[in-house]
Amino acid sequence: MRFCQDGMPTQRPIYKRYRTLLVSDAGAPFQAAEDVPRNWVSLGKRVIDVVDNQVRALRKCLLMNSFITGTRLGALWDIDANIDSFSAPAKLNCPHALTLKLAGLGTDLGEKDASTQDRLINLGYAVCDAAVRTYLDTSLAAPTGFPYPASGVG
Repeated sequence: MRFCQDGMPTQRPIYKRYRTLLVSDAGAPFQAAEDVPRNWVSLGKRVIDVVDNQVRALRKCLLMNSFITGTRLGALWDIDANIDSFSAPAKLNCPHALTLKLAGLGTDLGEKDASTQDRLINLGYAVCDAAVRTYLDTSLAAPTGFPYPASGVG
């Protein structure tokens, strides 16, 4: 077993090892099911998805509470975040209707075409910037553009 300088095992959760946390949740947004599956396999998968969503929501709530109370510093952003909800000035242009389409893409880790990959990188960059400049360091300079300016997020 490997140990940190403080003598604690290295596999401790990041939350316990660091005070400043930058958290990106790029998982697929959870949506209500219009039709409940009737076969056991699909129903079992849906149950697992519901439980996973509840655990994620609880962890996000605890993390945000730690930011609010000052026990931790940092920022949290989601792939389906509306960039307009962040108070940072001079945010990059990310119309929510377009970013929701990107957020709805499968998170199967499968290969994406170059244009889609560029737009996903741009979205992550823009939302990360907005979250960090809203919650962690409001003195940071605004970005001058996307990493892939020709692609935008649309």
